[in-house]
Amino acid sequence: MSDPIAELVTVLGLEAPMGPVRVFDWDAVEARLGTRLPDDYKYLVSYYPDLELWEFIWVIPPESDDPEGTYDLAAKHAAFTRWMDQIMEDPHEPEDFPYPVYDGESGILCWGMTPNGDECAWYVSGNDPNAWDAVIVADKGDEWFRYPGGITGIARGLKYDRAAITVFPEDWPEDDGQTMLPTV
Repeated sequence: MSDPIAELVTVLGLEAPMGPVRVFDWDAVEARLGTRLPDDYKYLVSYYPDLELWEFIWVIPPESDDPEGTYDLAAKHAAFTRWMDQIMEDPHEPEDFPYPVYDGESGILCWGMTPNGDECAWYVSGNDPNAWDAVIVADKGDEWFRYPGGITGIARGLKYDRAAITVFPEDWPEDDGQTMLPTV
């Protein structure tokens, strides 16, 4: 497997970080979640805090400065779990979803979201977080899209194979001939 950080830097056209490195207690974060996290995610949130990819995908930090803790991975996962529980209890919603919510061993674990309400997640499976796929849950859970390679895979797909990623708006990101850069 290639180096996910080097590939991410290349795909996104990232330049040197624009500020100080944000230091996280990764052991504590991963203990709270019950799993290790992918290297590309750790790199992005450490070197590019408050990152929005193409002004659309907000990458959720592992810890938040928000005193209520509403925007960190553990809080986002708890909210996603509640949302999925509500949907599954609704008799008008489909009974089955293609992937279970992360339960400490495997399943969907959110890492981002869009202004359209799409959830960006990893499909946690196996012991190597750098090998997890990305899953986009769109249209209030009615559309699910799985793409190989986690955050780097989604970025690669958006840049080089946009037609393969069908859950985002067709006119996004705009193809203006420019390199698609993240907004920081």
